This record gives sequence, structure tokens and C-alpha cells, in this order.
Amino acid sequence: MIIRPGGSADLAAVRGVFARAARAAYTSILTPQQLYAMTADWRELEPTHRLLVADTGDAVVGFVYVGPGERPGLGYVFDLFVDPPWHAFGVAASLMEAAHGAMTELGITERLLWVLDGNDRAAAFYRRHGWTHDGTRVMSSRGVERLRYRHALV
Repeated sequence: MIIRPGGSADLAAVRGVFARAARAAYTSILTPQQLYAMTADWRELEPTHRLLVADTGDAVVGFVYVGPGERPGLGYVFDLFVDPPWHAFGVAASLMEAAHGAMTELGITERLLWVLDGNDRAAAFYRRHGWTHDGTRVMSSRGVERLRYRHALV
């Protein structure tokens, strides 16, 4: 498996990974209608952002999408998803490492991400990789609380 830059040619595969991973992660958090709306609406690529994909040579099995925030130096991990059959194989860790590299290239030094409250697997992964919940909680447009995590560069 390699981590490589993704592009528009990868969007169909990325949407598939997103749909399968979101169903696995969010079934106990979101209603079926909320889940459908979320998976039907995966974004187009922004030129200022970076999409990185985990590619086995046969399929895209995960992706991370990062980009700048509201002010210089601030940026986000917007999405990090791995196809459920590939959980526990180090795909997410490899994607996170690549995300940090991409964020450095983009000049992002203040790194944030949001986790839906109740997504304990993701929260535990982020904590293992140096992210901490900074106490910020906001209600998402889907009516579920989101928790903000921050990564301190060392």
C-alpha cells in the first residue's frame, strides 16, 4: 500500500470509502436520514486543499483531506476515513503521517479537527496520535455535538 496525492479521478473511490466508513462509524450516532445526507454529499476538491489516498494498487482503501482554515497558519484535517475491512492495518496511521506532511507544506502550524461526539474509535485514534480535545463542543448541522481536537507541533 502507498499513500499518494489524490485527484478528481479518485473521487468515485473516495466517495465509496467515505460511505462505507461513515456507515460503520456513525450508525449509532446518526439517524439513517442524517447518514444518507452525509454520504450523498461528499465534497468536491478545493484547489487550496490536499487529498491523499491509501492505494493498494487494486483499490483506494482510505483517504485524508486537509486544508487551510480561516486565518494564516490555521488548518484542518477535514476527513480521515478507512474502508472498514482495512481497519487495524495501519492505514489510518499512515494517512495521518502524510496529512501532517501535507499540512507542513501548506504552512499550517495550528492543526485542528472535529470528531462527532460518540465516535469513540476515532477519538481514541486521534489521542494516540497526539491530538487532544481542547474543550470546544459545538452542535453540528445534523444535530450532533462535535468535539474539537488540536495537535501541538513539537
